[in-house]
Amino acid sequence: MQKQTVLIILQIMHRTDMGEIITTRNDSDKPKLSRDESRNWRDELRILSKLCLPMVISQLAVIALSTTDVVLMGWLGKHQLAAGALGMQFYMPVFLFAMGIIQAVATMIAQAIGANDARRLRQSLRQGFWVAIIATIPLSFLLWHGGFFLLLLGQEPQNADLANGYLRTVMWGFLPWLLFITMRGFMIAHSNIAPILIINLSGVLLNILGDYALMFGNFGFPRMELIGAGIVSSVVSCFMCASLLIYVARHRIYKDYELFKRFWRADWPLFFEIVRIGLPIGFTILAASGFFSVATLMVGTLGTTPLAAHAITQQITFVVFMVPLAISHASTIRVALSAGAEDRHGVRRSGWTSIALGMGITAAICLFILIARVPLTMTFVDASLATNAQVLDLAAKLLICAAVYEMFDGLVILTSGPLRGLKDTRIPMIMAIVGYWVIGLAFCVVLGFTLEWGVMGIWIGMGIGLAVVALLNTWRFIWKSAIKSQVLSVQSSSSSSGKSRSVVVK
Repeated sequence: MQKQTVLIILQIMHRTDMGEIITTRNDSDKPKLSRDESRNWRDELRILSKLCLPMVISQLAVIALSTTDVVLMGWLGKHQLAAGALGMQFYMPVFLFAMGIIQAVATMIAQAIGANDARRLRQSLRQGFWVAIIATIPLSFLLWHGGFFLLLLGQEPQNADLANGYLRTVMWGFLPWLLFITMRGFMIAHSNIAPILIINLSGVLLNILGDYALMFGNFGFPRMELIGAGIVSSVVSCFMCASLLIYVARHRIYKDYELFKRFWRADWPLFFEIVRIGLPIGFTILAASGFFSVATLMVGTLGTTPLAAHAITQQITFVVFMVPLAISHASTIRVALSAGAEDRHGVRRSGWTSIALGMGITAAICLFILIARVPLTMTFVDASLATNAQVLDLAAKLLICAAVYEMFDGLVILTSGPLRGLKDTRIPMIMAIVGYWVIGLAFCVVLGFTLEWGVMGIWIGMGIGLAVVALLNTWRFIWKSAIKSQVLSVQSSSSSSGKSRSVVVK
């Protein structure tokens, strides 16, 4: 049944190729690389919007996977919701750290397209697979023993035990997710988003049906609750990875790249370049997600009701965050394409257009959250139960803080994307560590516990940490784009005007 589903999706994707794979043919019928070029700010906005819309929908589909799990965990009861939130908060920093390393592959592929270097494109994808496989080994060991670490961090034994069962099942989808993200970067760099969108939406549907079957014991399956949620997540990850892998391997254009030929042959300089660029991204994401996870652990010491309200609020902010995140991914590609092509004006134009577009959309969504905060919270727990009244009331109050918090969160990721497109990852990592762990964490402790503002104080502290990082990132991009423009200007003037930079696949 799963094989038939994959084949049907592949047929749809071949018929619905919404992406703009800009490919030309020379006399030997081998593919060349090209890119969308913007001549002015209006062109850039048009290209970016066209790229962002399916990416935003795709990212929302991704977050819908975890949102579905959280909603159904809430239907199981507040203890299952609290334990599931702990499991997710332990899993996500580990996963996001690995994902951050892999994100360097998309930047390198995009710069290779900008420079018309097909060989480097092909090898970047292959070595990205290598990095994903190697990174999975130690991180999976950490996830397997997640319950032990939760106990060390002072969580209630019942919640830690339930969370451990979830972690030991969801971890089997870890490597497929990383491989999917690696191939997703390859597809986005070619502006071919339609297959990713279709696969993500199919994964959401499969996840909903699977959760309903295994978490609650429907369709003849046993009732497995949180363990069932973990099993379904792993199955969905494998399904999505297999679907995209088959699509890339069978697509008529991508076949010419010979992406999987001699896969076992290492390119160690390129491998370590991915690690050099990606590791700071991973630590930056780890600094952020780890900061938010520590905040969740702080809230967990305040009791089950604050933790459940915190989980609801955080899940809503995750959904909002997907919009600037998708735009940030697009800006990384756009800036990297311009940098690879030595287009100094394109670097600044792509970066600032994405920041302005993302902040405008994020502001509109945050306004909606302020207006609809009460009905939003009711989608996560049963409002008819008196035991949930305190959770709903507290979550509605937290969403007021979250609306302001999310504006700074959006600016952080929107400025990070262009910086990553320039391969500038080490200094932003240091700024993130200082902003989150030195300034933000201190405010969380002081406001949440010293002044006894509770969960509200912790959320204000998180917002302050985000504000600091957002301002530092903005300053960094202003400075870095100016320096990069000067460097590219020197490189362009020293290049021969008639020199062809077209490279075909060999």
